[in-house]
Amino acid sequence: MKDVIERLKATAEHLSINPTKTNWGEDCAENLASDIEAVLNELDKLQERSDRYYELIMCVETKHPNETRHETAVRYIRQRETAMPEAAKEAIVAPETTETGNDCNKD
Repeated sequence: MKDVIERLKATAEHLSINPTKTNWGEDCAENLASDIEAVLNELDKLQERSDRYYELIMCVETKHPNETRHETAVRYIRQRETAMPEAAKEAIVAPETTETGNDCNKD
């Protein structure tokens, strides 16, 4: 993502400093369109990750004092992972999810 942002900055600088350069036309427009598409694709991926993270931390129903939901979730996961024998971990089958993909409120 950083490299795409740098290319966008360079293109913008090129446009503002050298607007009359002969190679400014189609090449520059194609590069800019390609870079914008790359940034939009990266933003889509980041939004998906953000949505998944939000779903995960909202599974923490009880926020403990002096902890964020994130810290509580990390503590819960670490406690669960370290307390389980390896054989039990292998035997666990992932629960089915609801239509929304959120299985936090299942009984």
